[in-house]
Amino acid sequence: MIDPTRFAGTDTDVYGLLDSQRAIHVEAKSAKRIVTDQHPLPKHEQGERFVRGPIPYDWLRVALSFGGKAGNLVFAIWWLAGIERGSPIRLTKQVLSFAGVLLTTSCPAIWRR
Repeated sequence: MIDPTRFAGTDTDVYGLLDSQRAIHVEAKSAKRIVTDQHPLPKHEQGERFVRGPIPYDWLRVALSFGGKAGNLVFAIWWLAGIERGSPIRLTKQVLSFAGVLLTTSCPAIWRR
């Protein structure tokens, strides 16, 4: 941070600094718009499966830290919770199969603390 009482620059220096900051901001905004236009966020189609959000970040971070198929299991649980909209949920073999998780690998991950 610049101490204004000790700043030895002229008005021209200040205006030049502000102009360069504005130019950088405009350039960054323009680059963001180009990327957004080229790569829009995906939207689910009618009848297509999707994960309901928001997903609590800390819960997701801890679950993904287990490695292996834990990420698949986490998304299966959250997807199912979004469909059933209640607690508790029934985690079936079909849901696990859809998520690419074997029943034998899901049980230790669920009970791990």
